[in-house]
Amino acid sequence: MDLEFAEQYGEALLDYSFDMLWHRETCGVNHAEFIFVRLADLLKEHADLKQWFVKNLDSTINNEWLNLVNEKQRPSGFMPCELIEYIAHIMKWREFEEIAIAELEKHRDNQIYLMSRNLPASILEALKDDWEDIDMYESLQ
Repeated sequence: MDLEFAEQYGEALLDYSFDMLWHRETCGVNHAEFIFVRLADLLKEHADLKQWFVKNLDSTINNEWLNLVNEKQRPSGFMPCELIEYIAHIMKWREFEEIAIAELEKHRDNQIYLMSRNLPASILEALKDDWEDIDMYESLQ
């Protein structure tokens, strides 16, 4: 699979995860885990996709997505936090830590932000070998 097709396939996986976790709201991570596993495999198979994924990570972490409740399609650049955490735990790229720390630093004096947006902190947790949420994923047992 060439890089262009691999990126399109990755976008389709992101769309599917959004549909399951955000739009339908009837599915939990146990239902979407197979998508996370396939995306992790795709990222391992195509190292060049790292830049694409990190760009989407940066977009997700740096934008306000509070208006997604009624969205039926995934906005460009958005990834569900559960997927980000899973991929962070599997891949452990330094960019996960760099982006999360930069976001926390940017808002360190804003307690409301830090209490309401836990994605940067949860990414840092997911990078740990003893990640608390690892039990939610059958593929990580």
